[in-house]
Amino acid sequence: MAAPRIIDEACVPSGCFPGDRPGFPVEIEEPGSYRFASNLELGSGDPRGVIVLVSNVHIDMDGFAVFGQNHCEWTGESTECELTRWGAAIESIDSADAVSVVNGSIRGIEGDGIALAGEGNRVRDLTVLEVNGNGIAIGGAGTVDGCSVDRAGRTGIHAPTGGSPVLISRSTVSRSTRAFNAGALDNVAARFNGQGITGLPSVIDGSQDEFHVVTP
Repeated sequence: MAAPRIIDEACVPSGCFPGDRPGFPVEIEEPGSYRFASNLELGSGDPRGVIVLVSNVHIDMDGFAVFGQNHCEWTGESTECELTRWGAAIESIDSADAVSVVNGSIRGIEGDGIALAGEGNRVRDLTVLEVNGNGIAIGGAGTVDGCSVDRAGRTGIHAPTGGSPVLISRSTVSRSTRAFNAGALDNVAARFNGQGITGLPSVIDGSQDEFHVVTP
């Protein structure tokens, strides 16, 4: 088995591997395994740390973090952030399926924390704090397991409301404008959010919601 390709602060200025242009975001154009070897500190430019442009990619953050410069506060009804911009700390394009991101943290992002647009994606064991957009956004079928989101300006964990099922398990959302909007929720908890679990497609099992379930 090939060794994982390394992503760290030292390689970003010159490009971390073939196909990755210098600077942020780190661009993944080949399938395979990737591993963080340091934290990534985003500047005031592009809020994207890593963008996945191909299917079948596994990113192990190995306990490291992506840090932005945003600061967000919970007002009692919603989360308000200093900075607003489009993008995500780690994101994938629509045609990139079977992308997984595991074992790390994301903080202070001007857009979303994680945004995976394709099908068959997986997010596991991540902590996301102080993001202007969604904490974790899954665009197609996939799983979110063992994650924690605190102070998301939009939805803590956002799943598609159409026919693509997302299983959200063993996860918590706190002090965010909305907690969960859809998905199959198994042993999740929402605390001190403007809205609790919203959206008619939600299936709830063994979950707690500090506020209320909203079904339009």
